[in-house]
Amino acid sequence: MVIIMLIATEKNFEDIYNILKEAFPPCERRTKSGQKALFSLKEYKVFVDKDTPDVFMAIWDFKEFLFLEHFAVKKEKRGNAVGSAFFNEFISAANKPIIFEVEPPENKTSARRIKFYSSLGAKLNNFDYIQPSLQENQPSIPLRIMSYPTQLTDKEFSSYKQTILRKVYNINNF
Repeated sequence: MVIIMLIATEKNFEDIYNILKEAFPPCERRTKSGQKALFSLKEYKVFVDKDTPDVFMAIWDFKEFLFLEHFAVKKEKRGNAVGSAFFNEFISAANKPIIFEVEPPENKTSARRIKFYSSLGAKLNNFDYIQPSLQENQPSIPLRIMSYPTQLTDKEFSSYKQTILRKVYNINNF
């Protein structure tokens, strides 16, 4: 069983940011200083395996739902069920819906990622969604929303999307 804990050390941040850079393109991650600044926000939490930072999960804990912003496994540890165990432990402890963004299933990698999350019980929703860039001079990205444990209603999606845009991406006029 994977045991998760809140990241609390400078060393863990460096390890996590290196995995983040390896797993996500610049338009899907913040700068190092921008990422580090999130730790001062009460809604933002990052979890890692207590024994090794080979896997991490960055979430926003809102009143009505959890927004999973980043989830990644160190490249050399992928394919060993580390991510599945970590995700399963997270969802078993969650006491509210979990929402996250994925690339549309337009290539093998994104289709495989959606299949991975679906095998763990997440649902792919059919809503139009654009992720604003997390760095200057990077494009916004058309993504899809997955949810756990059920698909979202139109009303839920609209409400959750407004919270995400306002709190995660600092966009107030939508």
